[in-house]
Amino acid sequence: MSAANTEALTPAQQNICTRIYPMLEPLFLEARRRHPGVDPDELWSAGNFAVVKAAKGYRPEDGPIEPYGFKTIRGELSSAARKWLKIRARELLGADATEFDEREDQSAEERLDAALSSSVAQEQADTLELLKLQAAALIIDDLLHEDPSTLDDEDEERRHARSVAALRRAARSLPEPGPTFFRLRYQEAKTLIEVAQTMNLHLSSVRRLGVRVVKELKKALMGAGEA
Repeated sequence: MSAANTEALTPAQQNICTRIYPMLEPLFLEARRRHPGVDPDELWSAGNFAVVKAAKGYRPEDGPIEPYGFKTIRGELSSAARKWLKIRARELLGADATEFDEREDQSAEERLDAALSSSVAQEQADTLELLKLQAAALIIDDLLHEDPSTLDDEDEERRHARSVAALRRAARSLPEPGPTFFRLRYQEAKTLIEVAQTMNLHLSSVRRLGVRVVKELKKALMGAGEA
C-alpha cells in the first residue's frame, strides 16, 4: 500500500492497516477468479481503498479487527465488480451518463433486453447477456453472505429474508446437479475449478451448468423483487 493511502491515518489506524492488509491479495485473487472479466486494476484499487476504509471506520464495538477487515474488503471488491459491470454494460449500450441499477431503473433493463433481442448486434447482445448474468451472480453471492444485522431497517431485513428464501427454494427445485452446484459455488464459496474437481466434471460443463443455475436463480430474485 502506498504512503499516499495511509498518510492521513492515525498511528492506531495505520496499525489496523498493517494487520488486515495481508487479507487483500487472497480476497483480490478470489474476486478475479469469480469475475475474470472485471478490470483487475479497478478491483485492486477498490481493495486498497477498503483497507483504509476499514481502518478509519473500525470501532471496538465492531468486534475483532480481522473479521471486520475481511468483511469490509470483500464487500468493497464485490461492489467494485458490480459497478464495473454496470458501467461496461452502459458503454456497450451507448446509454447516457446516468448510472442505472438493475433493480430500480426499469428503462435500463428494457434497453438491455432490447439489445439482447437485436439480430444486428448479436455479438454485443452476447456480451450484455454475460454481463447481466455476472451481475446477477454478484447479487446472489452478496445476498447469501450478507449479515442481516447490518441492514438499515426492518423493511430491508424482511426484503433480504424474502430474497434469500426465494433463492433457497429455487435452488432446491432445480434438477440435479443444479442444487449441488448451488451448494458448492454459493454456500461453500468454491471457485469454478474447485466445483469442477469436486463434481468430477469438465470446467466447460460446469460453466454451462453455472449459467443455467444463475438464470433460474435470477428469475426467483425477480419474483422476490430483488433483481
